[in-house]
Amino acid sequence: MNTSISNSECQIFSCGDAALTISFSDDISLRAFERVQSVSRLFSGQQYDWVAELVSAFATLTVIVNLPSLAKHTPNPLEYVRSELLTLLRSSPPHSYSSESRTITLPVCFDAEFALDLEEIAIAKNMSKEAVCAMYCSAEYRVAMIGFTPGFPYLLGLPEELSMPRKSSPRTRVEAGSVGIAGVQTGMYSFASPGGWNIIGRTPERLFEAEKIPPTLFRAGDKVRFEAISKAEYSVIVASRSTDILVCVPNARKRIDTDDKVQNTILPDADLPDAKLRAFGRVEGTGGTVRLRGFPQVCATGGIEILESGFLTTIQDDGRIGFREYGVPQSGFADRLLGEIANMLVGNARNEAVFEVLFGKSAFRFNADAVIAICGAEARVIAEYQGASVRVPMNCAVAVRAGTQVRLEGAHNGVWSYVAVRGGLDVPLVLGSRSTYARAGLGGFEGRCLQNGDVIEYGVSVAARKRTFAFEQLFPNHSSLPAKALHHSLSFAATKLNTLIPTSPKRLRVIRGAEWGTLDSASKEALFGKPFRVLRESDKMGLRLQTIGTQGLKRGSENQLVSRAVLPGTIQLPPDGRPILLLADCQTTGGYPVIAHVCSADVPFAAQIRAGEEVVFEEISVERAQKLYIEQLQALDLLEHRLQRHVRSCGFS
Repeated sequence: MNTSISNSECQIFSCGDAALTISFSDDISLRAFERVQSVSRLFSGQQYDWVAELVSAFATLTVIVNLPSLAKHTPNPLEYVRSELLTLLRSSPPHSYSSESRTITLPVCFDAEFALDLEEIAIAKNMSKEAVCAMYCSAEYRVAMIGFTPGFPYLLGLPEELSMPRKSSPRTRVEAGSVGIAGVQTGMYSFASPGGWNIIGRTPERLFEAEKIPPTLFRAGDKVRFEAISKAEYSVIVASRSTDILVCVPNARKRIDTDDKVQNTILPDADLPDAKLRAFGRVEGTGGTVRLRGFPQVCATGGIEILESGFLTTIQDDGRIGFREYGVPQSGFADRLLGEIANMLVGNARNEAVFEVLFGKSAFRFNADAVIAICGAEARVIAEYQGASVRVPMNCAVAVRAGTQVRLEGAHNGVWSYVAVRGGLDVPLVLGSRSTYARAGLGGFEGRCLQNGDVIEYGVSVAARKRTFAFEQLFPNHSSLPAKALHHSLSFAATKLNTLIPTSPKRLRVIRGAEWGTLDSASKEALFGKPFRVLRESDKMGLRLQTIGTQGLKRGSENQLVSRAVLPGTIQLPPDGRPILLLADCQTTGGYPVIAHVCSADVPFAAQIRAGEEVVFEEISVERAQKLYIEQLQALDLLEHRLQRHVRSCGFS
């Protein structure tokens, strides 16, 4: 469903059922870029409660809609937002863009150690390496967008003479700070990652620092110039950067920033003695404020010990909202529904941090009493306590005593399981979330997947401790039993929830994408109705799909597309004809054609489909997709209300 303001200005089209994209051009151009920045600044100057996030790209601006809020006032939120956008755009003439922006000069070392492709470029352009570097540094660039990885800037302004196609065989690892050329673009790798750009140098500056707000060195609209430095100067700058490791002190009341490099922490009510602090790192400062170096976390007694991390165990909540413009994925629960339900069962807020377990394989030791709930991929769960063992039911709250070991012995269907603990998991907030995004070292425990021997604190707040104590009073002290279930299962809400869950065979409801019309007739027929098999290369970024009985999907037009925002649920079509269904950890922007979007209500179910299983896409309207999501949210509200009422009926607030 496209809306055109005029033949020359822009088009508005759906980006799934919870976002709209404004496209100002089909090509990369300075004029389109400036129009994007003009409209983006209109939003920054006013508060619109229907805007959840904005993602600007070369020639598009995507508005992610606050669907839950709007759903309370209108049955068709996207149409309401479309109307508001049209009014806003018509009141904003194209020339309203303000050229005021920051100018950043970035040092770059073109030494052979860092300039892996400089000689190849020089030969291809019949220039000396020195001439290539001089021409590169003579231009002024503009940051058009940030994407690919958090903090990766895409720059316009590359001299036409230096344009180079991407490498035919991408490198498996490109170091952080590498400066590269791809087509008419240039940019810098913010993290070490695979990549196919032509590398001509490296900057010693950090492009992304999660402890800062904003976390990126660049923002869309900035002007950038490059300054050549020697290898010796490069080394001096790298050595001068702080290597401090930020430290989280559990139960801390408040954190304050004192400089750009180190975050101070005010100690909790029960201050740790200096001797114990020194055991974890060097102490600086006086008067209750400390600066620690050398360790990422001070571990108090108690907590949950990871006995077996299994295939993959991380800490997740509902993800990072509001940072897509900096290239930071939402991440969070792969299966939003079951992550939130697990939290509700133990009395947490829906967005509290939980353990996310791949294929139901992990083991934990609880060093203090706890109330837990396990949801998701069906697994055999065993609790062991003082020599006794018992089968632990899923989808209900369970009390475990200090010393209990809980083991998930592997799921026989589904992908992700969730272990929620009353009071939540005590790891630092990073960019507003405790979710782990390991590719960039963000959130969770030390920004990584959990390992055997890690200890995670939980139930840290006074309010959480009181609520947990109230739950514990429901259980008699039977030393022979390691666990006892609270009998408030999902049954009373199951009827409502089950009406929203696709039946077998696995069927996901989708709406058409912007490039659906470019598919040939056979591919259009195959997309809706014929099965796709999930490939082993799938992960939390996306499901890679293979058509069954055909040679893959094909487009009638193979024109290159300009990168724009993508979201969990977006279905992209790479040149090999095998679609990719993006999931929670997906990138913020992408340049592959978008042929469809899985509706928001079904994205959690997509995350639970295993490699080797088949899925069928069923086309529905945007209006139907919004209705499904709103009904799903209402069912979750009902479930939460009934769980809270059950607890109150037991005599506890």
